Amino acid sequence: MILKWRVPEENTDGSSPSSVKGYHVYRSSEESVFARINHELIKKTSYEDDQILFDKEYQYVVRCSASEAPPYLESENSEPVKIIVKDTIGPEKPKGLILIAAGDQITVTWDTVEAEDLYGYKIWRRKKGEEGFLLMTSKPVKENIFHDFSVREGIEYEYCVSACDKAGNESERSDIKTGRLKGYLL
Repeated sequence: MILKWRVPEENTDGSSPSSVKGYHVYRSSEESVFARINHELIKKTSYEDDQILFDKEYQYVVRCSASEAPPYLESENSEPVKIIVKDTIGPEKPKGLILIAAGDQITVTWDTVEAEDLYGYKIWRRKKGEEGFLLMTSKPVKENIFHDFSVREGIEYEYCVSACDKAGNESERSDIKTGRLKGYLL
């Protein structure tokens, strides 16, 4: 989350030019009062806050400082800005897809995606040579294994997997692997 602001045109007493030496950023949330979040005086007119949670409301204010070292001579708070950051970033795409054809099924496995907000995986399949993939699961599966019992002998199938997070974001699909009922590792 990047905050930006403008240099004030005048000092708090109305004199100009502004004698701002730097800035402090303060943040509050639903559970807390405003607290300074930068450790050192900010010399530019922007600040990146990387300590926030998605879907939580925050308020920010900026204070100008007329001194470069403590005790800081700070202005009043700027107008507060209220922000809710939405999670729009999907997990990493699954890797390490392996197909095992045995008996009357093809088992699909893949490496676990490491994401704090991982919800599950979607499994996609098509017959080799077809255009689009079909979603094989009505909802994301929690484990990194899927047993496909709807395959028929002699038909080649292509599989890929995507990961979903709790916000509903979906990763890119994994690399495609091809398999058919043969009884050995593909």
